[in-house]
Formats: sequence, C-alpha cells, structure tokens
Amino acid sequence: MYSIGKLAKLNNITVRTLRYYDEVDLLKPTKIEESGHRYYDSQAALKLHNIIMLKEIGFELETIHEILVNQVKSTKELLHMRL
Repeated sequence: MYSIGKLAKLNNITVRTLRYYDEVDLLKPTKIEESGHRYYDSQAALKLHNIIMLKEIGFELETIHEILVNQVKSTKELLHMRL
C-alpha cells in the first residue's frame, strides 16, 4: 500500500492532483482510514501510471475517464481516438 504522499512523490505529481482525481472519480483510493488518510494498492498505482501516460499524449481527463471505463486497451484504438 502506498500513502497518498508516497504515490504522489513516486509519480512526480501533487497530493492535490490525487485528491482531485478522487473527486472526479478518475482514481479512487483503495482504502480510506477513519482519520481520512488515503492509501493506494499496486493496481491503483498502475491505473495512475496509465492516467499520466494518457495525459502526456494529450487526452483530457474526461476522455481518460471514458477510456478507463470502456477499457480501451489497444494502442491503435487510443491513437485513433487521439486523431
């Protein structure tokens, strides 16, 4: 499990970004303790990696959410969507 701070640091993003991704249902924490501390498992870390990669390609967050929900997996599909 990664704390929100650790996951943010490992991926060179801010804690605020991760909180925003939670707000917009893009990336939910795996576990939220009673104290409010957020934790992410390795599957969530992989999903974050994919989100970052799609952002770098130029996709907007709304489109990234759609890609993740519809489980678009092939590079060809992603490139076609980007065009």
